[in-house]
Formats: sequence, C-alpha cells, structure tokens
Amino acid sequence: MNKFTLVNIDTSFESYQQLINLYNANKNNHFDTIKLDFQQWFAANLSSALGGVLDKLVSGWNTINFHNIPDSIETILRKNGFLSHFGFERQIDNYSTTIKYLKLKPTDGRFFHSYVIEELLNRPELPNMTLALK
Repeated sequence: MNKFTLVNIDTSFESYQQLINLYNANKNNHFDTIKLDFQQWFAANLSSALGGVLDKLVSGWNTINFHNIPDSIETILRKNGFLSHFGFERQIDNYSTTIKYLKLKPTDGRFFHSYVIEELLNRPELPNMTLALK
C-alpha cells in the first residue's frame, strides 16, 4: 500500500505538481492500493485533473482508498459527484453550488458540448455574454 497526501490543492503550479507527483509515484504500480489523504483544502474545480490521474492509476488494476478527508472536502466532492465514482454516496447539492463532475471518453464530444452549455454557460452567476462570446 502506498500513501500519498495532497496538501492545499488549488489552481497553483505547486498544486498541479502534487497531482503529477501522485501519478509519477504510482504509475508503475499494478494490483496495489493507493491510500490518498487530503489536508487543508481541495479546490473542487480540480476534480477533473485528479480524476484523470486516478483513472490512469486504476487502469493498472490499482485500487484507490480515500483516507483522511476533512469533512468540508468530502462534502464538496460528494456534492459534485466525484467521490461517487469511488464508492461514496452522492450528496444532493440543494443550492447548486457545484459543477457536476463528469467522466467522458475522447469520443464523447457531443456530450461535452451539452455539459459545457448546461453546467457552465447557463449558470446564473456567470456574467451576461453575447451568444458569440459563449
């Protein structure tokens, strides 16, 4: 079992480097369990980046074991649906504060288009834009 801790993940270079380090530390493992801890903060918009890394690691028949997730991080990752791909129950987002995590294949372009329109461009908190800008 390999343990890896993600600390204060946001949109900084250092945060992306942590995700790269997670992959590099485990890319040659097969049939192993990767124990993943979170500390301080995890920006939910990086769920897609983390999901891509974990998908690659799971394709080597590894198992991801989430351990030590602070309640605030677990709540947001359950609301956006990320953790439901790893056996956690999804939590309802009553206030629509999250953008749904969606796993797509490279051939799913038509689904991606709908996802961007529905989940991003039609959100009321986005500023008004012309159709051309959208």
